[in-house]
Formats: sequence, structure tokens, C-alpha cells
Amino acid sequence: MTTTTKLAQYMVGVKPSRLPPGVLDDAALAVLDLLGVAAAGSRTHAAACFRQAGSVLGSGNAPIWFSGITGSDAASVSSNAVAGSALDLDDGERSASGHPGAGVIPVAIAVAARENRSWADCLAAISVGYEVGTRIAASRDARNLPTLATGRWMSFATAATTAWLMRLDETRFAHALAIAGTLAPNMAANGYSKQTGNSIKEGISWSAVTGMTAAFLAASGATGPLDVLDHPQHFDASRVLQELGETWSIQRNYFKLYSCCRWAHAAIDAVLQMRASESWIKDAQSIDVFTFERALRLNNSPEPANIEAAQYSVPFCVALASIHGPDAMLVLNEDVLKCEATRSLAKRVRLHNDPEMTALFPASTPARVVVSAGGVTMQRTVLHCRGDWQNRPSLEELLAKYRRLYGMLVRQDKCEAIARAVIGMREESTVLIAELLR
Repeated sequence: MTTTTKLAQYMVGVKPSRLPPGVLDDAALAVLDLLGVAAAGSRTHAAACFRQAGSVLGSGNAPIWFSGITGSDAASVSSNAVAGSALDLDDGERSASGHPGAGVIPVAIAVAARENRSWADCLAAISVGYEVGTRIAASRDARNLPTLATGRWMSFATAATTAWLMRLDETRFAHALAIAGTLAPNMAANGYSKQTGNSIKEGISWSAVTGMTAAFLAASGATGPLDVLDHPQHFDASRVLQELGETWSIQRNYFKLYSCCRWAHAAIDAVLQMRASESWIKDAQSIDVFTFERALRLNNSPEPANIEAAQYSVPFCVALASIHGPDAMLVLNEDVLKCEATRSLAKRVRLHNDPEMTALFPASTPARVVVSAGGVTMQRTVLHCRGDWQNRPSLEELLAKYRRLYGMLVRQDKCEAIARAVIGMREESTVLIAELLR
């Protein structure tokens, strides 16, 4: 029996009522977080481009969130996933080194509404998608991958989400995964291009559509290579199935409080901790960031040309946090790119590969920061960023983030109505959530 078949066999049997305590609640929190992030992200240039181009994917009644327009399921998922990932504020999972929510949640809401499934079913499908996608992603050898772009494995996650909601049998579920793994974008350019400041980023949007389509293909009788996960040079099959059902990935996901690549967050936490007690940090003569090797592969431009490039620059984000504090980090905007003080300080931020930090990756994305000015030196080490599952924000903190982001776009009463529905609704249809997001 192949690994895809074993994985499908288990996932087909998942029932919302039999999931461990807290799984559906954590899925609801992931939805709430993603909706706030997507509300703010829907205003970006990237999201506008995908809404406009979505017409090629067909018309339909699926809502393209926060726009007042609709499209096919594929057009909806494509646009909503871009809105969810454009600001780099979407959740993530450390073992996978990627971001499940931005793709899985738009697919789950679209397909659950199409199939008229309950909100509990939708949350269970999200949990299944997170579980399948992150298990497969974590089974790869991250040290030897040219790129860790989420798009390379997101299709597995959204295929699983869709297949579960469509109630495919284990054979067709397995073929959905096999098709998704075959058609997933390889994101080859992410492995060699240095221009990370672009609208495509990690390819989450297209991969999410590919995975959803794979499930519909399998439902129609299409087949894929079921041994896709059984080649050790690509995947560790034993890790894909390890402790299956004993742990749930969605209970280990992290939430972001800064609008940039997670690999910069530990360094940002460190400078913010120092800034809270010493105001001179913003006038530092030098800032040395000792971190893991992968972080040094980002573009790391001290003078990024656009928001996407800023999100992937550790020096710029560290400098911005040092000068403007935490409020500037929740949503990066075009104004921050023009701040000469930030650009000047960013040029004095030096990055170092620290073998001890590198050894902790990808389970952790740590950093040690040393700040010097006027002969005075301070340092902080952060092993688990704010928002990590070992350092998780409270419900109140997540609600505050959601309200600030969502409140940028919609009336407060609608913002609160969506929050109540996401957190409190279980047996009613997902159609109600979809309607609120129009």
C-alpha cells in the first residue's frame, strides 16, 4: 500500500466530533487570523492584479472577499489566497517551513459553501488540509532544497481539504493527492532568483487552485501516480505517517505579528525588547544579527524598492522596528520605504551565519542581536518568536490584530459579526460565512 493511500485511508475516516479537544477551536482561530490578514491584503497591488486576471478562470457565484464581486471557485480561491499572503502576515508551521492557512482556508470556505457543508465540517477540513500539507512538507530534507516556497507543497494540502469536503472514498482521495503532487508548481525560479520583491512570492495562490482542481479531477475518475511520496530522495515516507492522528499540525501553527518574512521575526523581537528599555537603540551605530544560514539567502536589501522586497529584508525590517517600534511592523506600507532614517540604519545592520542558530532551523527561526552605540553594547537572544506555538498569543491579542486589520476595510459591526460567526458557529452552513465575506 502506498503512502498516499495510507494517508488517504486515515483522513477519510476523520470526523469533526472525534477530533481531539481544541482542534476545531484552533482551526477557527486560524480562520479568524487569515480573514483579518486578507482584509488588509485585499488592498494591495498584488491582490488587485489577481482580481483583474481572475476573469480567465471563469465566472461564478463564489465571493472574492471584500470586493463585492464573484467568480468561479478557482477565481475566488486565487484572489483570496493572494490577499491572504500578500502582506506576509499569514500563519505558518515550523516543521513545514511554510504557510498553510493562506491556501487551505480560502479553498475550504469555497468548497464547503459549494457543497453546503456545516461550519464544523469546514473547520475539520481545514485541520485535514493543514495536517496533510505540513506532514508532506516536513518529510523533505530542507537542507537540500533549493527553495522552501510553500507553493511546492500547498497543492497536497488543498487537495486533501477539497477531497474531504467532497467525501471522496479513500481511492479517489489518494489519487487527488497523487495528481496534486504531480501538478504542483515547482517554483524553480525561487531557488535561483534574487528578486524576491514580486507579486508571485511563494506561489501559494496557484498551488491552492491546483490542489483543489486535483480533487475535482480525482472525483471525475482521473488518476495520478500513487507512489509520489514513496521515493526517499524526495520524501521520507515514514515521517509522513509518523504518529498519524496522535498530533495535529493546526495546534502547532504560529501566528505573525509583523508583516514580513518569519525569518526576520526573532531579530525584530530582540531589538524591540531592547528598545523598550533603551531609547538609544534607534540611534545605533551598528546592529549585528547572528542567525541561521537560510536567512542570509533572502534579498536583504537595505533599500528595498517595494513592499514585497521589504518583507524579505532582515536589515530593513530590523531597522524599521528599531526606529518606529512595533506598530510600524503590523502592516508595512509604501510610506515606510521612503524613511531615510530607516534606510540609513539598515545599511548598518550586518548579518552573520551562526552555526548554533543554524542547527536549530527549521524547528526554530532564532537570532541573537548585538546593538552598539557610543561605546555601549546590548544584546538579546530570541529562540522562539512572538506567536510561535511555544510562545503563542492569547485570544485577546489575536482579536486585537484581527480588528485592527479588518477594521481598515469594513464597518466595525460587520467585523464583529464575522468574528462571532467564525468563533461561535458550528452546525450552521458555511454558506453564512461566505455571504458575510462578500
